Amino acid sequence: MRSSSDILHAMQQVQRTSLAREVYSELLGAIVHGVLAPGERIRDVELAAKLGVSRTPVREALLRLQDEGLVESVPGSYIRIAPVDVEAVTHLGAHLEAASH
Repeated sequence: MRSSSDILHAMQQVQRTSLAREVYSELLGAIVHGVLAPGERIRDVELAAKLGVSRTPVREALLRLQDEGLVESVPGSYIRIAPVDVEAVTHLGAHLEAASH
């Protein structure tokens, strides 16, 4: 049987994941709509402050965007918006539109 602390821990993870998903959607939208331009360097601290969240959901969203090829990073150096693959961005933009409805 799970303890109440195990259950509480699981609930916190769900909330954090949901927040990371919201941050991901915001960043994806900014990339798709050109607010964040290809080659532009970004800082997780600044993004977190702008979005009103901690750095953790921002980092999680950036990792997902990196996995999708939309963000490039060099640990300890920089994070930047990847060069545009028009087909990939169009596909992700359609996905973003569908998710918002």
